[in-house]
Amino acid sequence: MSKKRLKVNFNKGGNGGVSAKLTLPITMVRELGIDEENKFIDVVCEDGKITIVKSETQE
Repeated sequence: MSKKRLKVNFNKGGNGGVSAKLTLPITMVRELGIDEENKFIDVVCEDGKITIVKSETQE
């Protein structure tokens, strides 16, 4: 298991909406088997935690 403290960046859109983005270290992305051809992930938010896993389907 690897742990890293990341900063969340907030952006305001032209229509007043706000979105949040973060950048994952490439070592963690590669560890999940995510690459330029297999780039879809599934994200689950439950009990105050966010879980990211490689999607089983790449569509």
